[in-house]
Parts: sequence; C-alpha cells; structure tokens
Amino acid sequence: MAVTIDESGDALDQLFAAERAVSFRASPALMARVAADARKLQPRPVRGAALGQRLRHLLTGGLRGGFAVAGMAGAALAGLWLGLVPPAPLADVTDALWQDESVASVELIPDYDDMLPGVTP
Repeated sequence: MAVTIDESGDALDQLFAAERAVSFRASPALMARVAADARKLQPRPVRGAALGQRLRHLLTGGLRGGFAVAGMAGAALAGLWLGLVPPAPLADVTDALWQDESVASVELIPDYDDMLPGVTP
C-alpha cells in the first residue's frame, strides 16, 4: 500500500494513521485450522482412572518410561543409603573436616578488615 505523506505534519503519525485505516481479518477457515491445531497439541487429562493411576501419571509424566522411573528410584535409594550409612573412607573424611566441633555461629558477611592484606584484627 502506498502512503502519501504531505509536508505539513509529522510523517510517522501520518504513516501510523494510514496503517490503522487498513483492516485485516483472517478468514474463518484459517482461524478454524489454527484452533484445531491448538486443540491437538493440548495435553489430555486422565479421565476415569483410579487414584493410584492418576498419581503414577502425575509422578512419571516427564520421565516417559519404566527404565527412567527405575533409574530415578535407584538413585534416590542410593543417595538415602549413602546419607544414612556412609562408607568408612567417607566417614573418615567427614570426621577430619568437622573434627567433632559444633558450629555456634557462622559469619556470612566478613568485616572489611578481613579483606585487607597484612592487617590482622
């Protein structure tokens, strides 16, 4: 569409006014096809399923398969086991790091003096 811009006013305002005057409507057939495609891509709810099936569908929705669920369950159990009953080499490292001292307070924001080299408080 050709727009004629006169010298009397702002060219950008005239261009926007000309574009606002043009009316574009999508055909009903196009809108129906877009809506049909959108409906196909929507997730379908689980209807008529028992509570156990709904819960399983909710928990395994993103995993897509029995092997993935078994792998996640195995990793969770291994992490729980290592957390509750650590192996002896890991227990020795933990004891060396903590040295059986309880931490009364932790300074999260140190003083500025701690950051200066050669200055001891």
